[in-house]
Amino acid sequence: MFPISRNKCDPSTRGTEPRECDEVIKRALSNMYVDDLVISCDEESEVAELIRRVPLFLKRGGFHLKKWASNRSELLATLPRTEVSKIGDRELGKALGVYWLKDEDVITFKLPTESNTQSRATKRQLLSLAAKAKMMFQWLWTTRLSWDSLRPPKISKKWRLWLEELKKLPEVKLSRPWIPHAASQVQRMELHVFGDASKAAYAACAYQRVESMDEQILVVAKTSLTPIKPISLLRLELMAALLCARLKRYLEKEVTLSIQETLCCSDSKVTLTWIRGSYQHWKPFVAYRLQEIQGLVPTRQWKYCSTKENPADIRSRGRSLDELIYTDMWWHG
Repeated sequence: MFPISRNKCDPSTRGTEPRECDEVIKRALSNMYVDDLVISCDEESEVAELIRRVPLFLKRGGFHLKKWASNRSELLATLPRTEVSKIGDRELGKALGVYWLKDEDVITFKLPTESNTQSRATKRQLLSLAAKAKMMFQWLWTTRLSWDSLRPPKISKKWRLWLEELKKLPEVKLSRPWIPHAASQVQRMELHVFGDASKAAYAACAYQRVESMDEQILVVAKTSLTPIKPISLLRLELMAALLCARLKRYLEKEVTLSIQETLCCSDSKVTLTWIRGSYQHWKPFVAYRLQEIQGLVPTRQWKYCSTKENPADIRSRGRSLDELIYTDMWWHG
């Protein structure tokens, strides 16, 4: 289910403290982000209970929950038409900056309106579309251009090519549910997190593996640009491992599904050797990061994987959107 609320509901003003609520209300509150409620349910009965209970609870604090939407429209039949979102099956709904195509139940992207290649080529414009453009913008920053200065020809060419790639964004579609059936039917679930670094960026990506599906699904990915000041590749690999460890801890904290096994993988044997040893005899840069990694991930959960088998390598080195769409290893590990 994918209900959406457009009313601001601060937890401190909802009329009842969370500790006084039952599990249905607590679950709804934990899935509310400022003015949006985004939640998934395994059973239709759960949906019915949410629709019945949550609006009544929030009403006690003076908040009106509306603009409900679901991939199963019939489940909203008990609601007044004025309470249901008007987005059509083939129209994009939006919550938390994410676009959702209801009839396919997928998360997708919408082409930014600012991507007109004929618009002014300024530093300010580039910042407004800084995704893959982060690398271009980092280079621009070193040139000390003013905000409204025209970009150099070299970067302008790369910018135009990147804008052309953006036209393929709507082709990227991610399944909203991590698993196609109820969580109660899953016998075993694993979390595999990969880290890698290059001279341009370091990255981590996480995949959920469900035994009954016999495949992995991309859950989340994180990329950071390398510092402008040069740094050794070994240190960058260590920073990628730290990013990997933090991503793993974040998912364990936020994901409510039961995970039987977690693995963190790196293709740097040196980094793995550092992690399995003591951090105390290293200089501060390495020691502080090793200490945090060892505190977040048990040593036994670290494994080696070859570069060819490491999907984080795709993220750290970069791919064009056209290539990425058809790179199965990125989407499924």
